[in-house]
Amino acid sequence: MSQQPPKRNFGAVPASKRRAARKAREAQQAANRRSFSVTGVDPVERERAAVKRSAERQQARQSGDHDDMTAYLLAHPTRIVSEDDLRRDYTYVINDLRSMGLLAMALVVLLVVLAQVLPT
Repeated sequence: MSQQPPKRNFGAVPASKRRAARKAREAQQAANRRSFSVTGVDPVERERAAVKRSAERQQARQSGDHDDMTAYLLAHPTRIVSEDDLRRDYTYVINDLRSMGLLAMALVVLLVVLAQVLPT
């Protein structure tokens, strides 16, 4: 009868051992802390709560709640802006676009002139 070689785990650590080590490490850190922050909240617990809230926000965003809220806000705007308001507030944008267009046209004309003059 042939003997099978022992299984190799290639350095993998089971999840239960990783969790136990993490809990022991966190317990040691908590024991070493003399006092909590000014708020009296354990920083480890605060970090866990922040991660949990972040995961909940991510899940809500993926579940479509965010899309529903966005659609509602777009359908029921809180401020109505007229075209005159936009024209008054953003005249500098129109002026900048106009000057960029003129500059672009001038550069194209310059390139055409240079293309005609330089080869000769």
